[in-house]
Amino acid sequence: MTFQLKSEPNTYASEPILDSESVFNILITTDNHLGYSEKDPVRGNDSFITFEEILKEGKNSNYDFILQCGDLFHENKPSRRTMYNCISAIRKYCFGSTALKFELLNDSACNLSQEFGCVNFEDSNVKVGLPILAIHGNHDDPSGVDNLCAMDELSAAGLLTMFKKHDRLDKIEVSPVILQKGSTKIGLYGLGAIRDQRLNRMFQEHRVIFRPPDVDKVFNILILHQNRVKHGETNYIAETMLPDFIDLVIWGHEHEARRPEWNVVKNFFVLQPGSSVATSLSPGESVSKAVWSLQVNGLEHKLTSIPLQTVRPFLTMDINLDGVMKYEALIKKTIAEMLQKSKQLLTGSEAQPRKPLLRLRVQCSHDEEDRVNVLRIARNYSDDVANAIDLILIQRKRITEAATKSEWDVNIEVPQNVERRVEDIVQEYFAREPDDSRKLIVLSEKGMGSAVKEFVDKEERDIISRLVEHQLKKTQDYLYTDNKELNDSEIISSINDYRSQRSAQTSTELESLKMSQTSFRKRSSNFSDSEDNEPTVVSKPSKTTRGRGRGKVKRESVLSENKRKMKQPKLEFVPDDDDDDIIVCDSDPESQLSNSRWSTQSSSSRTQRSTRSRKL
Repeated sequence: MTFQLKSEPNTYASEPILDSESVFNILITTDNHLGYSEKDPVRGNDSFITFEEILKEGKNSNYDFILQCGDLFHENKPSRRTMYNCISAIRKYCFGSTALKFELLNDSACNLSQEFGCVNFEDSNVKVGLPILAIHGNHDDPSGVDNLCAMDELSAAGLLTMFKKHDRLDKIEVSPVILQKGSTKIGLYGLGAIRDQRLNRMFQEHRVIFRPPDVDKVFNILILHQNRVKHGETNYIAETMLPDFIDLVIWGHEHEARRPEWNVVKNFFVLQPGSSVATSLSPGESVSKAVWSLQVNGLEHKLTSIPLQTVRPFLTMDINLDGVMKYEALIKKTIAEMLQKSKQLLTGSEAQPRKPLLRLRVQCSHDEEDRVNVLRIARNYSDDVANAIDLILIQRKRITEAATKSEWDVNIEVPQNVERRVEDIVQEYFAREPDDSRKLIVLSEKGMGSAVKEFVDKEERDIISRLVEHQLKKTQDYLYTDNKELNDSEIISSINDYRSQRSAQTSTELESLKMSQTSFRKRSSNFSDSEDNEPTVVSKPSKTTRGRGRGKVKRESVLSENKRKMKQPKLEFVPDDDDDDIIVCDSDPESQLSNSRWSTQSSSSRTQRSTRSRKL
């Protein structure tokens, strides 16, 4: 079965759709990235202008509802300006007294967030004329102690309805939201963004369960936000992993718009709508931006592409400087041609930005690269294009000893700096000193790197302190499980063994951070920098004590009353003068570790801390 191109342009249908009161009319959009480059004086309003066009199309064309497939916002914590523009647009186009022509058949609590007992379009206190049903993406994903995201705020305010978040690490269950209009019933399955490696592994281990509808003759739609293109062995989701009772898969996250495709293995259609704003200067972003109209009548459907009229024109082009003497003249000539072609992308809409986005990729050898003065050339076009600073991208030819064909290095941005991952920088910091003076003992470099990434990307200001605090407690509990007293060397050996056990797990540090945040909300102590299946010790809460500075350790133990009377090794978290976190191990008041890697404090201060610890 394949899509047939109908007489109308950009229209694909499985069967003819009859105009009747049973036809669902759904507007599909994804990856709006509200707030992208909002501080750019030229491109700052692009995402807002196009988002308003989408909502206006939904209202004027009388759609039943809008399906938003993730990344509504570009930042995890949108600015006030971004939130204001988003709320204003939704209030303007989605609120009103228009009566809805469909109804909810099953319990909405199965897969929809409802802070006040019902979804917003069934709330008598809110007049919703055009509902928005949305999932979160990877840019606006939940974070923090309460695992909230920006769309939770919109959902709580009654502005949209968000599909439930799936924060369990052991199993994911997705149930349908069943809507009915006349005789047509549709089942909506919403699955927000989950780290691709994790979700891929859970699919392979059969820990992702899709519940079939409990009614007959339902057209099933799955909305997800994952990598569709393979970026590694597990860094994507294969279409064959999805359930075969699905009729249509709407794939968010991928910004390149692709026409509907038929999967011959699973017997369902896959639609990749693409983003509504260009967030990179890659060729995939230069494909015409559009939203899609979905009509469903019974078990038949029809998809129609609706080109967006307010998207900034974007063109890419490649040139090769091999054998070219007057390279600057060639570059300028090519840019002039691109400027001329960009005028053909103007739609006539008054709201469409006029200055185009251009990306000229120049391929040259290492010697030729030195001749190309990118800044001097780009400066001439600051009044003509929206991105003069990164108009030209140099792709340098890779030189090998026995080169038999041309190979090109990509992503050499000029004049921008090379991007580096936060996790890599943290790992380099701890590995910089050969004498192990910065080596982590209780924590791991991966765990600290993941915590720093959360701190930088999502502004989770207490993520590092909570990670240190909890992992220290878990290490203490591990040491307390021994029935015998430990001397200094045995303490160090046990800690290293415990750290090795955690490092041997297959899951990543960031995954365990997410798991720990979820458990923290349930008031359990499951916060760890280790792995998903890290060995844990059941413990009882006890009194707490404070170390000096910003260190704070909760002390717990599973020892019986008799074992509590025995001398146990104590661990205390103490910041040193250089703001590097260190661990002090005390076996008794007279026995202190003299290794500078463990303690740089005076003997008297260590004795005082040891005395305080024994008062627990």
